[in-house]
Amino acid sequence: MEANNTKPPGFRQRLVARLWKSHLFWQTLAGYWDRFFGLLLSVILARIIDPEIFGVFAVGCAIAQLTSLPTRWDLGALMRTDAYYREEGFPAIWQFSKKLLRIELFLILSVTGALYFYGKPSGLLMVILIAGAVTAFDKFIVVLRGDLEGQGKFRQNLTNKIAHTVLCFAIGIPVAMLGYGLSALTIMLIFGIVVNWYVLRRVNNRDLSLTSNDKSIARRLRRQGTWVWLNQLANISLLRGDKILLTGVESMESIAYYSRGLNFSPISFMAFGSLCGESAIVAISKIEDDSKRFSYIMKRLAILLSAGVVNALVWIFFAEEIIGFVFGEKWVPAVPYFKLFAGLALVQSFYGLAQALLYGTKHFKAMAIIKLCAILAGCGGIILFGINYQNVAIGLQVTMCIAAILMIVFFATKPKITPSQVS
Repeated sequence: MEANNTKPPGFRQRLVARLWKSHLFWQTLAGYWDRFFGLLLSVILARIIDPEIFGVFAVGCAIAQLTSLPTRWDLGALMRTDAYYREEGFPAIWQFSKKLLRIELFLILSVTGALYFYGKPSGLLMVILIAGAVTAFDKFIVVLRGDLEGQGKFRQNLTNKIAHTVLCFAIGIPVAMLGYGLSALTIMLIFGIVVNWYVLRRVNNRDLSLTSNDKSIARRLRRQGTWVWLNQLANISLLRGDKILLTGVESMESIAYYSRGLNFSPISFMAFGSLCGESAIVAISKIEDDSKRFSYIMKRLAILLSAGVVNALVWIFFAEEIIGFVFGEKWVPAVPYFKLFAGLALVQSFYGLAQALLYGTKHFKAMAIIKLCAILAGCGGIILFGINYQNVAIGLQVTMCIAAILMIVFFATKPKITPSQVS
């Protein structure tokens, strides 16, 4: 009888096999790639393009995003957390996405046309039109990606990031160097949607021609989807509403400094934000016990907050040196803005994990109500104290903290029911 010479897999092989199947590994890798090369790309473009151009781009994207609010149903959240929509409910989800696309394109064209007759600059109108069209078609991307992530498939996210980065460096930077800064920024938006569609369709081979006439599925989609939509409305208001508040009060250059501080001050969150991203939502949705969910969140929060404290101290004491060296002397006026957002990484960590907790347990209704109430309170406070970049920056972070606290309190005090009972 021959001896069995097959050796059990060693530690290295087991580690590689485990990482290959890990949701967090692929999402973290995609996040690191996107943040590192995104920061590098932004540093290069900041040295080529004037701050005022970035201000126009930020305002145009904000207008496009807010115009799309009536149709921003985050259907990917349903796909990610509920197997029902990955099975018999998928045709209804896809049909609904097509309807929302048509409505959103009409809204974007209407707003762009109205602003054209109102005499707004052509550059701003171009950004609104392109950003709006990209946002409209992104509905399909959200559904397909949510479908894959709900099945535990995250590798395609890294492929997306790599392909998008290559195109941005190969085409976006040369266009900016030729003096077409605003065109370069908008072209990169188009690259994102094209690459995402190509990669996701190669991985997700669903039949997209299927239709559904099942009224029970449509009713369930409207019931759950309405609260998911309100969550998305709140998210977009937090991300874009601040720029709208500042438009007409601050110059485009000031808005550019504000946007750069908002986007790039939370370096630690860029590094560790995947701990409260899509992979965390999927993981939480598969944990049955609330105490284990809370333990899962607290471990990740400890890492994020530790990194956030270091992040805050660095910006408070070294903002001027870092900005001058990284972005160039023309961005030194952004120093006060970066200092205002020094604690943003801490705020985003707390808010992101609280949101992941409620997303993962499908408490869409409670989350939407909490966010919207917090936003109304935050806007009221900003208007009361005066609209300027300082008050808007502080108000944004306070609003996120209030929402996060209320979400955690809700989760801790809610009736103890299983995820399958949550509607």
